[in-house]
Amino acid sequence: MRYHSLMPVLIDELPSGIVPGPLGDVLLAVQKEIESAGRIIVEVMLDGHPLVGDELFDRQNEEVGEAVLSIMTADPRELVMDTLGEIHRMLELADTTQREAADCFQRDDQAGAMERIGEAMTIWQQTERAVRESAGIMEISLDDLVVEGQTFTTLTAELITQLGGLRDLLAAGDTIALADTLLYEWPQVTVQWQKAIEALVARINA
Repeated sequence: MRYHSLMPVLIDELPSGIVPGPLGDVLLAVQKEIESAGRIIVEVMLDGHPLVGDELFDRQNEEVGEAVLSIMTADPRELVMDTLGEIHRMLELADTTQREAADCFQRDDQAGAMERIGEAMTIWQQTERAVRESAGIMEISLDDLVVEGQTFTTLTAELITQLGGLRDLLAAGDTIALADTLLYEWPQVTVQWQKAIEALVARINA
């Protein structure tokens, strides 16, 4: 008769005393164990496969059993500060990429321009999500943070509108307007969001 042993639940690569069971129950037990240390779960891996998003939700009732469940945790403040620092640096790249896209449009290099716009828009989407999630982790209301007379909520709404405007210009094929927008409007948007991130960091450090 073959004997199957239950694998230990690993927390930050160390075996824990948590008994394997349904994934959702195990994660709740882990959260209770780490909350006294002020830490949060940042990564869940089952047999080396990362579980994120819908997959993590869909597998809540799955028995861990013989699978290796590895959970990584982090100090929320350190995580948020690292994330915001990285996003602040990425905005510098977005600004450079947007200027390069404008130059490509002016040289009629459509392929080069589209590639760079795609890269910049990805950064902006990551920026909005990172700021929103960071504020949520630190339990800070975006309506309570004001930058140059505007709340984060307003800045986010404007950013979504501005990104939509870029998409409209792309759909219309108006390369002249695109180049002008990227050169003369988006640099200020970048600076504004960098200031917003700095304000959030200052609030966290207060």
